[in-house]
Amino acid sequence: KDKIKVFDFEDKIIMTYSFEFDTTIPFKIKDWGSSKDLRNVPNIEQNVKAYYANFREKFAANDSIYFANVMYNKELEMAKALYMTGKAESEKRWQDLLFAVNDKKKYELNSGNFKYIKISDLSLEFYGDGKVVGLINKSKAVLNARGVTYIGKDKTDEGKEYDDLYIFPLYLHIPEGSTELEIIR
Repeated sequence: KDKIKVFDFEDKIIMTYSFEFDTTIPFKIKDWGSSKDLRNVPNIEQNVKAYYANFREKFAANDSIYFANVMYNKELEMAKALYMTGKAESEKRWQDLLFAVNDKKKYELNSGNFKYIKISDLSLEFYGDGKVVGLINKSKAVLNARGVTYIGKDKTDEGKEYDDLYIFPLYLHIPEGSTELEIIR
């Protein structure tokens, strides 16, 4: 019989397995390889900050139609990448996103939830060889938070209200043949 090798895992903090396999993927996931290099786009910082500000305003206003339109391509790509197995699984993910948009206790603009985090205080950050861009928060309170960040009201189980930080990841690119920023996964 083959001998079984026993490993000593004492004082170890990680275990890694690696393997290779061949597969056929039934679809192509859109990538940013053919997107524009955003580092060369005039006024990119102002355009990205305007996109974020508009997104946050629509998000706060519970504008599900706007949200669905700008998130559709991202969600389609995510469904493919996560190998979602059909309509029910995709609908569940979509309902969770819409719940976040429509959860008024967290996103009402009139409640002052956005007063602490200003778009103007966020810094531009490029990814994917300059083809993907996002904003990053450099303040001490939310250091390195990437995406639309905001303070929202939440409640404990006992009903006590408190401020909580929420981050909605938001990465943008300009696809080939377009001049407009759009959300990419």
